Amino acid sequence: MRRPDYDDVIERLQAVADDYGGQLTVQGEADGYPLYHLDLPGPEGAPHFLLSAGIHGEEPGATSGLLAWCERDLAKWLHIFHIEAFPCLNPWGFERGIRYDAEGRDLNRRFRDETPPPAIQMVRDITAGKHFAMAVDMHEDCDYYGFYVYERLEHGPHVAPALLQRIALEGPLSYGEEGDDPPIEQGLVTMAWPQGKSLVEMAAERSQWPLAFYLYHVAEHVITVETPGRQPLDVRVRMQRAAAETALSFTQRRLGL
Repeated sequence: MRRPDYDDVIERLQAVADDYGGQLTVQGEADGYPLYHLDLPGPEGAPHFLLSAGIHGEEPGATSGLLAWCERDLAKWLHIFHIEAFPCLNPWGFERGIRYDAEGRDLNRRFRDETPPPAIQMVRDITAGKHFAMAVDMHEDCDYYGFYVYERLEHGPHVAPALLQRIALEGPLSYGEEGDDPPIEQGLVTMAWPQGKSLVEMAAERSQWPLAFYLYHVAEHVITVETPGRQPLDVRVRMQRAAAETALSFTQRRLGL
């Protein structure tokens, strides 16, 4: 299997930015690699939509899926949304197929650190003070044959039912495995909801934050999608594209755009 090539990803994303009047800019450096932010402005006053991928290096389908979506599906959304993306938050791990960064840190547990790793600081700096209508955090689960999604909401309609129906056209959903905590039922992670607590209050009780917990502070709606690492890469890429498309369509309808 061909090793993931970070330079190739960035070259293709630069072409996307050039084609659609966006900006792909270096916003920091980690482990000897530049860290990029993709910004694709929509009409004035357009709601912001965020995509992130590649925080775990052994999950190449997330970054590959985001890239494929940009190249094939992005154009039809730019008259509706202001789209931002972090295409690969752990380039050192991405090129080596390793979950962690060069210092052995799981970056998706460091979003509450007082002095976080560079990729986390970049995300916090760029998103500070912004409001996203939806944020999609793209992941893979290397041990699974089926897709699943995390979705926590205090109120309002859920995207998960439509998303899982769409994903099932591309490949299998996860029905969970013995010992899963929290359990997975037909592709949806079932999490207990603490009564009377907001997402921000719930996050405040945790000592470690994944990206999703941070995004509760800047996004109205957050989902984490997990494509199955035991499926072929092309299947996982199609699932990531379908997840992004479904989330955008759902947000468009919810906002009446």
